Amino acid sequence: AAVAQGITEQHVMSGFFFLSTLVTAMGLQVVHRYRTALDGFRARRRLEELDRQKTHFFQNISHELRTPLTLILHPLASLAERHPGQEVDMARRNALRLLRLVNQLLDFQKITQGHGELHPEPVAMAGFLRQLVDMGTPAASAQHIDLELDVRGDAVAHADPDALEKALFNYLANALKFTPEGGRVTVRMAVGGDRVRVEVDDSGPGVAPEDIPRLFRIFAQLDSGDARQAEGTGLGLALTRELVEGMGGAVGVERSPDGGARFWLEVPADASVTASRDVLLHTSSWALPAQREAAVVADPRNTSGRTVLLVDDLPDMRTVLAGMLADVGHRVLQASGGEEALEIATETPPDLLISDWMMPGMSGLELLTTWRAEPDLASVPVVVLTARGDDGSRVDGLLHGADAFVSKPFERRELLAVVHNLLALKDRERELAIANRALAEARENAEAASRAKSAFLASMSHELRTPLNAILGYAELLHEELDDDALTEDVGRIEQAGHHLLTLIDDVLDLSKVAQGQLTVHPEVFDVVALVREVAPLAAGLAARNRNALRVEDDTPAWVRADRTRVRQIVLNLLSNAVKFTEDGTIDVTFARGSEVTIEVRDTGIGMDDEQLASAFRPFVQVHRQDHVRYGGTGLGLAVSRQLAVLMQGSLDATSAPGRGSTLTLRLRAAAAPVEEALEAVG
Repeated sequence: AAVAQGITEQHVMSGFFFLSTLVTAMGLQVVHRYRTALDGFRARRRLEELDRQKTHFFQNISHELRTPLTLILHPLASLAERHPGQEVDMARRNALRLLRLVNQLLDFQKITQGHGELHPEPVAMAGFLRQLVDMGTPAASAQHIDLELDVRGDAVAHADPDALEKALFNYLANALKFTPEGGRVTVRMAVGGDRVRVEVDDSGPGVAPEDIPRLFRIFAQLDSGDARQAEGTGLGLALTRELVEGMGGAVGVERSPDGGARFWLEVPADASVTASRDVLLHTSSWALPAQREAAVVADPRNTSGRTVLLVDDLPDMRTVLAGMLADVGHRVLQASGGEEALEIATETPPDLLISDWMMPGMSGLELLTTWRAEPDLASVPVVVLTARGDDGSRVDGLLHGADAFVSKPFERRELLAVVHNLLALKDRERELAIANRALAEARENAEAASRAKSAFLASMSHELRTPLNAILGYAELLHEELDDDALTEDVGRIEQAGHHLLTLIDDVLDLSKVAQGQLTVHPEVFDVVALVREVAPLAAGLAARNRNALRVEDDTPAWVRADRTRVRQIVLNLLSNAVKFTEDGTIDVTFARGSEVTIEVRDTGIGMDDEQLASAFRPFVQVHRQDHVRYGGTGLGLAVSRQLAVLMQGSLDATSAPGRGSTLTLRLRAAAAPVEEALEAVG
């Protein structure tokens, strides 16, 4: 037994040691996995932060490069107009080349970051390629290179015109760069199936097979020695690949029959459109990207002679801009920063503000925020000059109150068109404000006249009620004393006409009180079914004369919270209308219960068309004018009834069709039954 016990204890200890070792190993594995995941998370965070820093760097460097380029290109353009010469042309070409490099850097950065949006549309390729070749002809002629276009027929591609132009221009620029004098470059188009293929052949040195795999990589330069024969950055082909693949296409290179290289690209064909003059060709130059939203053909009205405030920390930029604006007759104020701009604007409010985005001290966005918070400046239009062309920056600027953006570098006509259009828009807003003030004044006068009319009607109604009550009183006395049937009938007509006139006066009084906000209601809880059954006999006489059946068959209580007297007035009005415009028919009153109590008065009378129905609730409108003599009426009953229903937080509506009768629907707030009524119902 002792031996067995020792063996058992030994097994237990061994099992415990095994389990503890297993748990320790599992714990170490969990810790290792956690540390690995944590390291991966930290690495991802570092990469994200690095990506944000890179994006911020690209945005800043674009501003630093585009601003001096603007200051170079505009004076060169003016100099070329006044003193044309080879040196000026050379300087301008190099400035444009530098700008092209900046644009390629920014385009590539936006695409790789997923911010470069492409907008495919039908592109007629024959005309598109003709424009491309025309654009490259001067450069080819200068190098004595034969530039040819080989297009047989036409095709419509489904592509983004800007992206396609950039891609093909890169191909053409490379071909001209590497083709020696006396050589040949051919641009060729072919269509196969659902693809459009464009090839650019040259007679240059060609591409070695081992170099092809890295041709379309960023910063790849095959001619990379110290004695390079052609300049370049290695960005163009990488950008071309990103653009074309973004349009669902493909790129490649192979040996050309001319001995050089054949660079090709394929983009989807647009089968839904045939090549015709209806397909718009893309004619803008990507080398100088302008705001295509800015209309070059500006508003025709004259906007010269306005005061424009310029804000830029660079004196040269202010000088260039001031010269442009002064040439068209504007008065120009200048500030080197946001604080100075606010001081100047406080003393001399401008008609327009032009501000740079990135400035030391108060930035353009901070200036915008402060500008829009100033009551005297909030409505002044603002143009922002920026080297940031991304959508996020534009949205940020718009949220801060910018009216327009002009990207650096910009053309003179573009900036002046934006300025002109904003000033013209400001003129129209000013004219609209004047018109609105005149309209508000006219409306106030009309409302005052309406109030005066309502007050007059109320006064007149009071004056009429006094003699009318006397007439009705004497008529009742005569009716009791007369024995002559003929005279009794005449007195009856007097009484009927008097009561009709009294109803009219009451309606006019109610309408005038509503118009002046003086009519009040006194809500209480009551059974509207019982009220309708009390009122129905008052309309039974006219119903019988017109051979109508007036039916109120529901006797289940329906409790509402409303003014009992006003509801009685509405119901009597609805029943009177129904029996008056119905002959040999029926008038049914039904109820529906819920969060509201609905009372429907449905007749089989003459009905109304859509035009009559639209005016049924307007005061003093008699829907059946041609039948007025026959049916009578004042045109006030429904108008007053609807106003009363609204005052009781209810509604009154109508549906109708000619010859098929009308349905008037009154809705009132439902209420709980009084305690005693509820107890009686339960008992």
